[in-house]
Amino acid sequence: MRQLLRKVGDRFVAGLLVTVPLVATVLALKFLFGAVDGLVGPLPEQLFGRDIPGFGVLVTGLVVLSVGLLTANLAGRRTISWLEGFLQRIPVVSSIYTAAKEITQAVSHPNKLLFKEVVMVEYPRKGVFAYGFITSETRRPEEGGVLHLYNVFIPRVPVPTTGWLVAFPAEQVVRLRISVERALKLVVSGGIVAPADLVAKPAPPVCEDSVPGPAIERQPELVSS
Repeated sequence: MRQLLRKVGDRFVAGLLVTVPLVATVLALKFLFGAVDGLVGPLPEQLFGRDIPGFGVLVTGLVVLSVGLLTANLAGRRTISWLEGFLQRIPVVSSIYTAAKEITQAVSHPNKLLFKEVVMVEYPRKGVFAYGFITSETRRPEEGGVLHLYNVFIPRVPVPTTGWLVAFPAEQVVRLRISVERALKLVVSGGIVAPADLVAKPAPPVCEDSVPGPAIERQPELVSS
């Protein structure tokens, strides 16, 4: 029974990951077409004395196509970059535009999310563990050596495109044997679709010049392999 519920949960989240972006895209296009049609729809009647059905949709399509053609050449990319910079300098518009762009990129290009590994870390306090993704590594010089750190992105539920970036000492990061895709399903589902067992990867070798990070009281009890 448990295995059946797990399979149903997997299929539900898989369908959710496809349906939500599609619905969001349809709603965004509907809003875009409606906004442009409201602006240019009356123009044919004013200019030619008669209404042209679908004129707003045609203009919207041409605008989107023109922007796509602009991004295909250097001058167009510079123009788009300048426009983006201009929008990002406007206080309220900047927040809306940046959030919409990040969400769109995450939905349309999920493979560009540069998550290297899935990890478990003790956060936000001792005894509480959070799932995260390693995005990069860094080093901080310390007295007597170097402190090796993992930059870990801890996503928010259920939208993994926002979250917190925390630097953890390498020995405080438990690397899990789970794919990034499956971990994202775990986040989106709010933990409904979760692996039965969390298996930890072997810890990487410690460099000779490493110094230990701050001691922690407990580590998650995971199955080693």
